[in-house]
Amino acid sequence: NALSTMFAAINPLTGALPESGPPLSQQGSDTYHAWTLIGTHNYYLYSGDDAWLQIVWANYTKAVGFLEGKVDSSGLMNVTGLRDWARLGGGGHNSEGNALLYQVLVTATDLATHMNASDLASAWSANATALKKRYNEVFWLPSSGMYRDNDTTTLCPQDANSMAVLFNLTTTPEQASSVSEGLTRNWNDLGPVAPELPDTISPFISGLEVSDWNKFGGAAKYS
Repeated sequence: NALSTMFAAINPLTGALPESGPPLSQQGSDTYHAWTLIGTHNYYLYSGDDAWLQIVWANYTKAVGFLEGKVDSSGLMNVTGLRDWARLGGGGHNSEGNALLYQVLVTATDLATHMNASDLASAWSANATALKKRYNEVFWLPSSGMYRDNDTTTLCPQDANSMAVLFNLTTTPEQASSVSEGLTRNWNDLGPVAPELPDTISPFISGLEVSDWNKFGGAAKYS
């Protein structure tokens, strides 16, 4: 019902999805937009609800197109919908936003395959491959062994690095392990402090890091 509500409130001209349900139904967040599309795949993956997917499909494809339309000549999405989870500096060629776009394209490819939309599946798959290559060219910071926040900084955020491992944006197991270990540098006795929001521990983003942590051996690795 939550997903259906979001798709029902889509901007019919632009394809923008709201970042929240009624009564606000406000727009202006590229990242929340992406999470709704990722959540659509998650719901279908566990429900197999073909009838529901048919109902939202036209709006879903329009919403994917909204994000793809923000990819500029750099090969990266230019994040202009700045409302986010409270992080600082999320605009422009931002690694968090582009990690989410990558996952949108990967999951959209899978949904298009289920819908027998072979042309869309091929296009989205090709765009995902191109974005992954560009992501690593622009954001990988060898000196830190992590991904940087955007194309003008050396700050390595918790969100984009957690997403890079979780969404398989890394290109080798060694690179993924380097990111996972690098994230531990932000740990204290209470949890990981997010460099992109100083003096703050985010349960939301930390939940993504926990998924990475378990992926690489959890307590056994870091004990």
